[in-house]
Amino acid sequence: MKNFKDYFKDSELDFLKEVGEETTEANKNATEEESFFMISSIYLQSLVVIADKLSTFMKASMDGINSTNELNTSMESVKDVISHHYNITNKINKAFADATEICQKRKFFWRYSPIEVYKDNLERLKANYLAKIKDSTELDFLKFEYKYTYSDDNNEVNFNYKTIIPIDYLSVVNFKRYLTAENLEVLSMIRLKKLEFLNGLLKNIGYSIEFSDEGKEEIEIVETGSLEESKLNLSNLPKFNVQQRYQLFKRLGYDKAIDILDTDKQMAKYSIIALIMGINPDNAKQLYNNSYRQISDKDENSLKEYLNNQGIRIK
Repeated sequence: MKNFKDYFKDSELDFLKEVGEETTEANKNATEEESFFMISSIYLQSLVVIADKLSTFMKASMDGINSTNELNTSMESVKDVISHHYNITNKINKAFADATEICQKRKFFWRYSPIEVYKDNLERLKANYLAKIKDSTELDFLKFEYKYTYSDDNNEVNFNYKTIIPIDYLSVVNFKRYLTAENLEVLSMIRLKKLEFLNGLLKNIGYSIEFSDEGKEEIEIVETGSLEESKLNLSNLPKFNVQQRYQLFKRLGYDKAIDILDTDKQMAKYSIIALIMGINPDNAKQLYNNSYRQISDKDENSLKEYLNNQGIRIK
């Protein structure tokens, strides 16, 4: 059976240290963000290399066992190695959790940035993509982002991310296989929120996601028609009361147009309001003269919420 000290060479760990020193020297001009990712990735990669070595050693120690006695002997010989592997795995998970927390607090961007950080950088990513890819459109960019995020097993670094973070150090470290269920859920939640966000942007410009008949391995982004261009039905409109409709009437400035109507008959103004709003002329008169009962706070807030949801900004 292989001796642990002979199997796990000190020169291999020394090599990692040398790589770290060389990288540090080459990145003296790195930003605070780049330095953080560089140091974190070197530390994580070192832990992953050690964990891999320990796993390989344990497997080699167990291969070829044919009896209970041999199993007991083998388990005794790797007892310390199992303990080392457990401790290293814990360190990997703590290093990942710490890095994720710092990225969120400092708004550092990388492949697994929280959704808020991703949203903050989206316009920059889109501009960079459109500049790099000739004749590309917003749709091309959103398709690219969605498909990249969807392919979670894709270990390649998103080329467009390099325009924000030149070297996405953490993304090239294959640490996910050592993460706990809790940390894997963190990654899964980040990914799902990005997909949901991108899906919403695609819907806004008239596209939707479709999965292949074989399953969810293959996706297509198909045109469905822009939400802005979809047919409006009366049933889609809110049932505003008279005060709410007149409040909207005034916000659009129609009351000022009524004020300057060229007529000698005041009743004519009330009639025009009644025609436009589809209400009784007497109610139109009261609304115009501010003698109709005032709109409630609840109805006022409901009107504001509707305008906000429609993306309508009235000064």
